[in-house]
Amino acid sequence: MWYSLAIGRPLWTKKNRIRFFKLRIFFVVFLFVFVFLPGVFHLCPKPSLLGSLDFSRAVYDRDGRLMRLTLTRDDKYRLKTESIPAVLYKAILFKEDRYFFYHPGVNPLSIARGFVHTFITRQGKMGGSTITMQLARLMYKLNTRDLPGKFIQMGLALAIEYFYTKREIAEAYCSLAPCGNNYEGFAAASLVYFRKPLSELSQLEAFTLAVIPQSPLQRTPERQTNNASLVKARNKLVEQWIKENPGDKALLPFLDFPLAIQARIPFNAPHFVNTLLQKYTQREKLATTIDMRYQGRLEEIAYRYVMRRRHLGIQNASLLLLDYETMEVKASVGSVEFFNEKIEGQVNGVYAKRSPGSTIKPFIYALAMEQGLIHPMTLLKDVPTNFNGYNPDNYDGEFEGPVTAQAALVRSRNIPAVYLAGRLSNPDTYDFLKTAGISELRPKETYGLSLVLGSLDLSSMELAELYAMLANKGVMQPALELIPEKEDSRKGKNQLLTPEACFIVLDVLKNNQRPDALPQTGGNDNPAPVYWKTGTSIGFRDAWTVGIFDNFVLVVWIGNFDGAGNPAFLSLKAAAPLFFEIVDTLRNTGLTRYSSRDFPFRIPDNVKQVEVCALSGQIPGLHCPKTVFTWFVPGVSPITPCTIHREIFVNAKTGYRAMFNEPGKTRSEIVEFWPSDLLALFEAAGLPRKTPPPFPPGTTDTPAQGKAPEIISPVGKNAYVVRNDTRTYDRIPFVAVTDADCAEVFWFVNENYIGESKTYEPFFWEGEPGLFTVRALDKLGRSDVRKIEIIVAD
Repeated sequence: MWYSLAIGRPLWTKKNRIRFFKLRIFFVVFLFVFVFLPGVFHLCPKPSLLGSLDFSRAVYDRDGRLMRLTLTRDDKYRLKTESIPAVLYKAILFKEDRYFFYHPGVNPLSIARGFVHTFITRQGKMGGSTITMQLARLMYKLNTRDLPGKFIQMGLALAIEYFYTKREIAEAYCSLAPCGNNYEGFAAASLVYFRKPLSELSQLEAFTLAVIPQSPLQRTPERQTNNASLVKARNKLVEQWIKENPGDKALLPFLDFPLAIQARIPFNAPHFVNTLLQKYTQREKLATTIDMRYQGRLEEIAYRYVMRRRHLGIQNASLLLLDYETMEVKASVGSVEFFNEKIEGQVNGVYAKRSPGSTIKPFIYALAMEQGLIHPMTLLKDVPTNFNGYNPDNYDGEFEGPVTAQAALVRSRNIPAVYLAGRLSNPDTYDFLKTAGISELRPKETYGLSLVLGSLDLSSMELAELYAMLANKGVMQPALELIPEKEDSRKGKNQLLTPEACFIVLDVLKNNQRPDALPQTGGNDNPAPVYWKTGTSIGFRDAWTVGIFDNFVLVVWIGNFDGAGNPAFLSLKAAAPLFFEIVDTLRNTGLTRYSSRDFPFRIPDNVKQVEVCALSGQIPGLHCPKTVFTWFVPGVSPITPCTIHREIFVNAKTGYRAMFNEPGKTRSEIVEFWPSDLLALFEAAGLPRKTPPPFPPGTTDTPAQGKAPEIISPVGKNAYVVRNDTRTYDRIPFVAVTDADCAEVFWFVNENYIGESKTYEPFFWEGEPGLFTVRALDKLGRSDVRKIEIIVAD
């Protein structure tokens, strides 16, 4: 028998044998865990923590509040936890696994304690699973109620611990922990229950989440109005925590408060969110630029407005609010009722391509000013005009005659806009829109001049970007739907217009009067400027109002997604009232950055004010009776002397016009010399203008003064195509506009006289194939020339 030489007592006692047995067990376990298993794991493939799972996609507003949480393929609301806040980390470890950082995935002491508590003393069920074991069960859907399942769970837990860090294991568990109903993971639960991300959880909220996974069916907040089971479990855990951490006694008073949380998944800005989810398919988290203060107000205003106007056939609207300083989309309303099938409510009207009507006219005028064709007081003609076979009309069927450029833009006259568009070059309207990034443009030749009046299709987003360019001094930038990760991450800036042209156009648009019965924002004494334009598509299918106010661009569309027209879809009466209702609401609630006294658009250094004739818009002469001031860009804007007001001499006895002044025999008169097309319009309107008296009969040697005829048909540099079998029936109209002192036009083709016509009346000529020079000559010897080509097609 063995004896202890040191103490003289037997060494191999029963007590020592038990100790030795335990030591051998420990040694075997040690070898198994730290020698055998690592060798086995080294030969095995690395288990995937979360790779086979898909996660919900979360969409947030500008302030980080949840707007949408999507379902996974297995119908779960599950978010990946990428960072665990300290308060939640402490709560989870205190509740689930206090020795998480000290065991290799399995805690034998916890298992033994749970076995004794459950089966020996029968004091109730007590689990012994570690966080790693729970993760293994959740990952592989294990049944751990029997011994084989439990051993598999422990083996997988040891493998997970071998391949992954404690931080990775904890984050994976927090991503899969059952939190009631079909919510998985604390990140999703925090958003649903507390309306906040994990990083903003309070200590008490962290303890609340920590107790849910133990019994998710009984502790799901949405299953009970008073959440009694959840509150009881939470309070018990907090009391245990305070016993071990007395410094947190401040939590005790809050335990008596009711836990009023109710699970609800938000469904905000549905059209906007759906579009982003389809656009950014690889992103699980989308931090948008939407501000729910604006989004909610615009949705409410639009819905109430449509309800009030339904008796007129107005059933739908879409709205877009863009901050032009940051280019962030603040609100986007695709339709007034997302779930209304009758109006196709799930169509996103903000991104739908529609005819913009006259809303693109400001850019025609900006280009014309930039290219030196006009300034605001330039006189244009609103008269019936044939543009190479294209005969545009005004929406009211009327013509105003002579009209200034600024009045033509504000009143949305079509003829002046088409005339200017025809004179644009490098770029013309099409090239400008293409450079601006307008999508789905057809070839240029398919549009022609009708492009000016909205024959192309634009979306509300594209219109908002174009108007934001005016506010940003001609710099085109894409709108931001997501918050940029870096301040300088925006790309695509492009200078499309000069700051001078943008300023002048905006100054013109601010003079556009609000619709009837709508008072100005800010009071009559100091109204806040709004720079706005309307547009109505052909057939009354779309009614638009687009404008700039304070720091925003607002786009309002009224119409039907099926394209059905309605006479009520007149922009000034259908869209403009809604536009100004939104403007007033945002200003009155303090949600804009400029007060009514601010003028955000400063006058560029190269823009001056000059004096022009109030009637012609040209540099005033000695005989102009009235002058006004207008904006002018030196070196760019047109400089021509007034041609309307002229001094003539009239024979005092005969009343005929004299060629020169003869004291005592002639008198001086100031006469308005209007072009013949405008004179005809004045006469048709019952407002005949006084014309200069004629020269005496037989006068041939007249002074070379006044304006030469202007051929408006045929259009030069164009080829006229006639079919071989019908060309005898095709006649080309010759039309010329003359000065006020001429009533006839004499026509020549290749210097051969072919006939005469009244001024501004057509003369029809049957031509043959070939190249021809057409000349219009008035009785005073002034002339104009056009070159044309006639082609015969088979």
